[in-house]
Amino acid sequence: MFQNKKEIVGTHYYEFQYCKKEKSFEELFKNLKNWEEDSLYLNEMDNETMYLFEEKYLNYFLNTLTPNGKHQYDPFGDNYYSKEQSKSILNELLVTDLPDKNVFCKWLKKCVENYNGFYILGI
Repeated sequence: MFQNKKEIVGTHYYEFQYCKKEKSFEELFKNLKNWEEDSLYLNEMDNETMYLFEEKYLNYFLNTLTPNGKHQYDPFGDNYYSKEQSKSILNELLVTDLPDKNVFCKWLKKCVENYNGFYILGI
C-alpha cells in the first residue's frame, strides 16, 4: 500500500513528506518540493489502495492545516500535521488493526522523533 520513491512509477500519488522546517505557519508551505527520497507514497490510480486509505486511514488525517488556514483535509492540495498531531496519530494507529500499518508507523515514528510534523501532498 505505502511505497517508497524507488517503487513508484508515473504520477498521481499522495506524498507523505517529513516537515523539516521550523517556521511560522505562513512559511511552512513555501518552497515545498515533491518526490523526496524519504517520503512515502500512495498510488491514487490504484483503486484498491485508495479504497483502503479512504476506508481505514483517512479519518486520522481529517483535522489538518492547509495553506488557506482551514482545518479540512484537501485531497488535491497540501495538508500539514504538526509534531503534536503526528504523535497523536501515531499513538492511535499503534492500537488499531490497519493494512500496511507497520510501514506507515515506522515512518511516522521517525517523523515524531526527528522532524516538525509532516505533510500529505497531492502530486
